[in-house]
Amino acid sequence: MFVILVSVLAVGSLSVFIGYTLANHSGPKIRVDQPKAVTEDLIVFTNGTTGAEFISQYHKFYNDTVCYGRIEYVDIKEQKKAANEILKKINSGVTIDPQYKEAFDIDLGTIKYNATKVVEEGNTDRVVDLHRLFHDLDIYYNGYSASMAWEVTEFLGE
Repeated sequence: MFVILVSVLAVGSLSVFIGYTLANHSGPKIRVDQPKAVTEDLIVFTNGTTGAEFISQYHKFYNDTVCYGRIEYVDIKEQKKAANEILKKINSGVTIDPQYKEAFDIDLGTIKYNATKVVEEGNTDRVVDLHRLFHDLDIYYNGYSASMAWEVTEFLGE
């Protein structure tokens, strides 16, 4: 009887662990066809940085620092520094193509919210969210080659 009880508890615990893992570390949500890069700069920062450069730079940073389980060992000081840079760039001023202003205002606002949480709290969940935002924007803005998107941005291409 004791062995059966232990077995049931072990299987139940394993089921809870797998469910938690799948819920919290699930893969990208949607398949995407290879989108084309935007044909002109829809976003330009006051310092002259284009939206393409900004998105590509930070997507690469997050790929290099948090992809493939690296979030478990992330250097939070490095993440805070990057989040602070992101905030400075956005807060310095940005010109957005009027046709896409609403979508980019929402996306940049979401990026600012997450970056602020990283800077203020060292919140690694927000680091993951930033990576997903830049991943999707890189797909839809720069034509980054990826078969899956997280479906977390308002901007979905031209």
